[in-house]
Amino acid sequence: MLQELKSQLHYLSENNKKNQQCIKDLFIQFQEIQVNYRNKNSIDKPKSDLFHKVRPEVINQILIFLDFITVQKFRLVSKRTNYIVLHLLPIIFQNQLYQIQNIENDIQEYVQNNPNSPQQEEIVKQAIDKSVNEVKQIKMQDIAILRTLHNPPMIVETIFQYLMILLDFNQESQKSWAQSQKLIQHQQFHQKLTNIDYESISDRQLHLLQPIKDIIGEQVRDVSIEAFKIYQFIQTIVLSNECLKQLNYKQLQKKKKKLITRHQVIEKLIAKYQ
Repeated sequence: MLQELKSQLHYLSENNKKNQQCIKDLFIQFQEIQVNYRNKNSIDKPKSDLFHKVRPEVINQILIFLDFITVQKFRLVSKRTNYIVLHLLPIIFQNQLYQIQNIENDIQEYVQNNPNSPQQEEIVKQAIDKSVNEVKQIKMQDIAILRTLHNPPMIVETIFQYLMILLDFNQESQKSWAQSQKLIQHQQFHQKLTNIDYESISDRQLHLLQPIKDIIGEQVRDVSIEAFKIYQFIQTIVLSNECLKQLNYKQLQKKKKKLITRHQVIEKLIAKYQ
């Protein structure tokens, strides 16, 4: 994974150099665009001009607030505002490139300071995969038996409430056994259970799942083998995500995604105005 990341970083670094030259050319091209605007028919149709008296620094703050993708869809109503935006965009491009370079440096520093992280991450992933495979072996008929219980043991109800949180079902199903019973019989429940993406679990979900670490596994197993397997599954997900977080794995992935997204958007904008 890290080798692939290094290759992508090298590719992005080379593209950044090309984009630097493109951005320099943009300064000239934006000037030409401005001239072309001025050469158009000076008689404009009457229209609402919400930006007529907006100061350039305010417009700049608007662009900072909007992400790049929104900027591309953001239609301004004032010629003057359009001129200002055309001058501001290259500056924004340059600032974003600096931020991308900083993210690249952070990732490279992480790779250098954590040479053993790939092996540790692989061990964690293997533990999660093992737990996922065990859960997949649970027959839905066995879970259906639990669904028929009107007053299940408290520990079983608690395990299923945590499962609803992990699968990100609505809050009603997370708090009510009756709601959980309805969802268990749906095909969507089985699909989510067997195809869960543990890397996409949010920090909010992990926070809500923390109390499961205080549950004694033997007590769950004595009541229900199926509930025990689900308990082990949730426990593994929680502990593994904490381990990955300590390895900085999730943060690294977020930075990587953010880096690639920004780079792609900048490339599109440069291509659009070339």
